Amino acid sequence: MRRGMRYKFRIARRSTSAGLFFAVAALLFAAFLVTLSPEAPGAVELDKMIEVPGGTFVMGAGGGMENSAPAHEVRVNSFFIDSHEVTNVRFAEFLNHLGNTTLNGKKLIDITVSGIEVEKRGGKSVYVPKEGLEEYPVVSVTWYGADEYAKYRRKRLPTEAEWEYAASGGVKSKFPWGNDYNPNRTNQAGSFGALTPVMSYLPNGFKIYDMIGNAMEWTADWYKEEYYAKSPLDNPKGPRAGTERAVRGGAFDSVRPVTVHDRFYLKPDRSLPDLGFRCVK
Repeated sequence: MRRGMRYKFRIARRSTSAGLFFAVAALLFAAFLVTLSPEAPGAVELDKMIEVPGGTFVMGAGGGMENSAPAHEVRVNSFFIDSHEVTNVRFAEFLNHLGNTTLNGKKLIDITVSGIEVEKRGGKSVYVPKEGLEEYPVVSVTWYGADEYAKYRRKRLPTEAEWEYAASGGVKSKFPWGNDYNPNRTNQAGSFGALTPVMSYLPNGFKIYDMIGNAMEWTADWYKEEYYAKSPLDNPKGPRAGTERAVRGGAFDSVRPVTVHDRFYLKPDRSLPDLGFRCVK
């Protein structure tokens, strides 16, 4: 009788272990499926580029900031764009390639207020991301730094037209997801209060992350307020010359919700702790 009870106990224990195994396996498989979901943050791997199909869209807006008017039709060719802003770990690799934070007398980044620091390794200075900030967007980069990084990666900075078209996610609206502001879809105007890792929020319709919020982004174009009134239809590239470069997208410290149409501008040698970039090709 006791032997039979022990046998039944062993069977029950094996059954319980098997049940736990399959339960854990099921949970892991479910988590795996969630990571594959195109709507889940992190569904696109780091450093991936997204192909944006060419098309025609209405750039700018009649309301809002004066320099976003007039709304006008623009046609852009297909292009690839970084799925997220350039990270500290990638920009540190670029700085180590150069061995400096300046090039041809131009400052590339203000490292003192960035997520990158210098370590001494074997008597040599090495640029590394600050601990825990590896996958945060690199900030305090000048336009020259952004442009040189893009060349290093055999890419380029987006034009204003490409940037706005990609930011729209294929939707004619104020924000990448629609016309109503949703603080849960972006890190700006007090949504979080500090920089967050890339891809922390849901992507837009093109599966691109953080086009609005987290960090503002440099574009390739020179800036002129009146440019929209005479912009060409096909692949506009901005004015031929200027003194400031166009900046797009809101940042974590924006005082108000920034739309896909809003335009800002800065001298190319400026660097700010809420200003980063992404590349296209």
